[in-house]
Amino acid sequence: MPKLEETGSISLFGTDPILHRAFAEHITSEAWSPEKQRYERVPGFAHNHWLDCMAGCCAGAGVLGIRLIQPLPPRRVPQAQSEPWVEIITMPGVSPIRTHY
Repeated sequence: MPKLEETGSISLFGTDPILHRAFAEHITSEAWSPEKQRYERVPGFAHNHWLDCMAGCCAGAGVLGIRLIQPLPPRRVPQAQSEPWVEIITMPGVSPIRTHY
């Protein structure tokens, strides 16, 4: 389970555990059915009004450009580092000298 303010978490209103449990029951009142390719009611959960409200709020926020799930920043591919040789100094009678930073 994600911790508060981590990806996949949600902050709930107030501190009343009874209200939080009721909210959790509404949110988990449907489950995906791979066979039927749709969500179905979970037996034993009669209400899903807050699930519908949450989905509607997320849809409305999306229309306004608000994103609950932020896209991950693009991964930077490290570039191969080449030797930072700057110049070769040559002097008569001396082997070439390579300078670098």
